[in-house]
Amino acid sequence: MSPEESAAIGRRARVLASLPEHVTWDHVSHLLGETIAGVHDMITKGRLPSPRVMGGLDRRALVEHLNAKHQYVTPLAALHDQARYHGGQWLDSRVYDAHYEHTLQRVRGDVIRLHTRSHIAAEGSMPSLAAWLRGDRQGGARLIADRVPELQRRAELFDARAQRFRQLDVFDTTAPRTPYLEWAVRDHQARTAHARQDIRVAGPKAVEHLTWDRHRPLADVLVCGRRVMYLEEYAPDGRALGAWCVEDPALASVLTDLLTDLLGRSRPIRELSVEVGV
Repeated sequence: MSPEESAAIGRRARVLASLPEHVTWDHVSHLLGETIAGVHDMITKGRLPSPRVMGGLDRRALVEHLNAKHQYVTPLAALHDQARYHGGQWLDSRVYDAHYEHTLQRVRGDVIRLHTRSHIAAEGSMPSLAAWLRGDRQGGARLIADRVPELQRRAELFDARAQRFRQLDVFDTTAPRTPYLEWAVRDHQARTAHARQDIRVAGPKAVEHLTWDRHRPLADVLVCGRRVMYLEEYAPDGRALGAWCVEDPALASVLTDLLTDLLGRSRPIRELSVEVGV
């Protein structure tokens, strides 16, 4: 993907975040950077659906149509298609971690993770989580504490490379308190304190403009040094299957800028700990 195409996706994604659910032709014109006459010409040529087909200029239908025509409006749609259809490298769970560690050694710059699957958790994915979900909070807390030396080593590695790890967790903080939420706050507190990771929390609506596409839903994504992206995949029960690796500096930079902006407007995990009471 060319730098110009990626820059256009970034601009559209920012405009999209401000659009209402039902859009006007002026909104479409602003989104695409086209005149009204240009928009109608796109309809004539089949690059845009007619208002009747689109359901009266419904935002989601518009986004899905444009993404399907490869006139990407959302960066995750572009990443999704690049990964699966345009040369992405599939890494199963056995080799993903090693590939990621190698990427950290060769690519400079921060690592940003978009963590959207917070509501799905396989009990076997983390021993401390498994204990928490069984109701053994003390045992789970001990297992988190046991990871402190490992987290401190991670901090030393990132410091040596002048890198930071930043994460945006997406979940509904207004929903009733759950064992998973309690565990996540305790685990992230440890990662923040000992691995010096910057972990923040946003609600689902804050990240809608990154996708708005039923065919390309939100996913867990790692962006390394504005160069390499990992699109993670999970089984329905939350088990990690692996990740698609895409190396595209232009698209990675766009995604980095959008996620950095979201992180700047999101709540640090330490603020949530007071509400959850952990």
